[in-house]
Amino acid sequence: MLNNFICNKKAIFILVTILYFLPNSPAFSQTNLDSLIHKVQIKSQNSYDSIDSVLFSGHTKSYVYFSYGPFDLKLVPYMEEYYFDGYWIKPDSIRMVIKAQRIVAPDSVNVNIGKDTFPIHNPFHYLFDPSLIGFKDSTNEKLWPFYPFALGADSLYYYEKINEIGFGDNKVVTVSVAPKDNDIPAVHGTYQLDVNKNEVVGSDVLFNEATSFVRSSVNRRKDGFSLSVSGSENHKMKTKKALLYGNYWLPTNLEEEFDIRIMGISVKINRIIEFESYIVNPTSPDSTIIKNKKIIYLPDSTLEKKLFADVEYPSKLSREEQEQLIKKIEDKFSAENLFTELIESESIAKQAFRIGLEQKFGTYFRFAQDLGKYVAYNRVEGLRLNYGIDVTNPVLKNSVLSIIGGYGFKDQEWKAGASFLQYLDKKKKIFLEGNLYRAITFEENKKLITTGKNSFTSLLYKGDYRDYYYKTGSNFGIGFHATDNLAFKISAVSQNEDNATIHTRFSIFKYKEKFRSNPGIIEGRLNGIRSVLLYRLYNFDFDLSGEFSNSKYLHSDFSYGFLKSNLQKKFRPTYHSNLNLFLSGAYSSGELPPQKWFDFGGKTFINYYGNLRGVNYKAFTGDKMIASTLEYSINGSALYSLGMKLGIIKALKLTLWNGLGWSSLSAKNKRFAEELNIPTETTTGIYHELGIGISDRLNIFRIDLIRNTISKNIVQVSLNVLR
Repeated sequence: MLNNFICNKKAIFILVTILYFLPNSPAFSQTNLDSLIHKVQIKSQNSYDSIDSVLFSGHTKSYVYFSYGPFDLKLVPYMEEYYFDGYWIKPDSIRMVIKAQRIVAPDSVNVNIGKDTFPIHNPFHYLFDPSLIGFKDSTNEKLWPFYPFALGADSLYYYEKINEIGFGDNKVVTVSVAPKDNDIPAVHGTYQLDVNKNEVVGSDVLFNEATSFVRSSVNRRKDGFSLSVSGSENHKMKTKKALLYGNYWLPTNLEEEFDIRIMGISVKINRIIEFESYIVNPTSPDSTIIKNKKIIYLPDSTLEKKLFADVEYPSKLSREEQEQLIKKIEDKFSAENLFTELIESESIAKQAFRIGLEQKFGTYFRFAQDLGKYVAYNRVEGLRLNYGIDVTNPVLKNSVLSIIGGYGFKDQEWKAGASFLQYLDKKKKIFLEGNLYRAITFEENKKLITTGKNSFTSLLYKGDYRDYYYKTGSNFGIGFHATDNLAFKISAVSQNEDNATIHTRFSIFKYKEKFRSNPGIIEGRLNGIRSVLLYRLYNFDFDLSGEFSNSKYLHSDFSYGFLKSNLQKKFRPTYHSNLNLFLSGAYSSGELPPQKWFDFGGKTFINYYGNLRGVNYKAFTGDKMIASTLEYSINGSALYSLGMKLGIIKALKLTLWNGLGWSSLSAKNKRFAEELNIPTETTTGIYHELGIGISDRLNIFRIDLIRNTISKNIVQVSLNVLR
């Protein structure tokens, strides 16, 4: 019996294997794909041609998130929710009636979303006629993307099969689309095609940079200031569709996000639209809807009370809504920042991140991109001018090449570099990175302060927060971008490291004072291995990095190893309060050269280095260290609600914190400082500080009262601006 079972089991296994490898339908070749795409185009075009107008209704929530540059001051998100009836007339004219609305906005700024600001898509949200690209309606110019499955789209798009799902009558093919010319409004992304019905059944796309439909207005309630701007970028859209008319799949759920910039204000919009009903080619549409006015507000108070009956705070976002929105939006910011920290070349990082979003770019001259990219100022080089060129897909697909050159007018040194990044897989998770360089460098974390901000503070008041040395050499690494917020990279590095000295004393303020000294280094050839792990979420940051060099096995002038880590966790105890935990630590072995020592303590421009307030910048150093800060802040609105009825208190924030720190420097490493200009101060035991701060809500101006183990019984009073 057992033998029969084994034989039957083998037979079943063989049968399943044969069935698995025998296709249920012919292999899906490029010819088959071209034929399928053409059939889908014919069906889609026929459905579109038979539609003259559509009545529809729906519900939308639009979230707006502000990040005020250049200081990245964040405001409470804005949200508008409304129910609407709409009427679309070919070729692309939309009229809408807003019948119920809920608005949540910060006290000082109102962004009007409904009045032509971010218009609702037409039911197709694409153009089917190439002559309508840039079509002007009664109010503004729309640059909708051209539909990849309209007739004639073959001349504008590339198509590539990604995978097949199902078999027989239920086969769906996922197709990647990309425009041949990025000057034409188009999309990048994927579509799901039903092979047997020749229909589109789903999509996940990103609008290219030539697509624009945003009109944004900002006004301040008190002084009446207003501004309008058009244009959108990083426009991504997901749709779920249902077969509602003939062979055409009209959207039922649509989620999109995009960015706009207004006078240095970065604004990210996230919108969810639910289309609840459609009537195609109505015989007698509502006369209210077909009026010439594009948007008509006819709020029904009875309907609003019914629709928003379960909303606890109609005039503001609930704590859960805020958390959900901030998590969604700031996780996106964190994903982009993660790439900038992971990749050595900032320009490569930006271009590679955009390739990961399925955007394609040609030659891009950095001179026009950002002032901070081609002008820098520091105490070693003085004024440095850079010029570079970035090329996407120079030889291989999904690759970026960057070449940059620069000159420091005070150190009179030329700098140059070439960087290359190549994705190795279709999902763009694994990549190779290589760099050749002759440059000035530093060990401080890029999160401490950006090059643009450091140049600004150096020029303004000698606030140069980096310690520099020259490097000449190369590195090569492989990285794994596991998720949007998690990445790992390991690299081999070979470079000469040389001293850098101060060559300028100019600043606008504090002209007679000297710049902070630039510490000396141990010069030599570094051959080593580096690794970094980054995890970035809106309420949790973690990074772990290490470096190893050995004179015997790697023929390096140095022999050491180190690990260092940073962790930041944010909590939200109540609607009006925040609790932040900061931890950092580092450990080394061998003879660690001074340029690799670990520093902590003190304040920088718009940031705290080590998040300690009671000591100077880089107060402590060492080859081992640990530091921690626990910070609790509460908005004045909470105190006002508890009975402190002072008008000004709503504009204030109260902060309490407790900080600890410890560092040590071994005797063998301390001897490096005997002939060099290197700070060697470590903590005496454990450093401890306790403080209270009072500031405005945005933390621009703040007064701190601090007591620590250095000043003992003396309470320090510190006035901080832009911390």
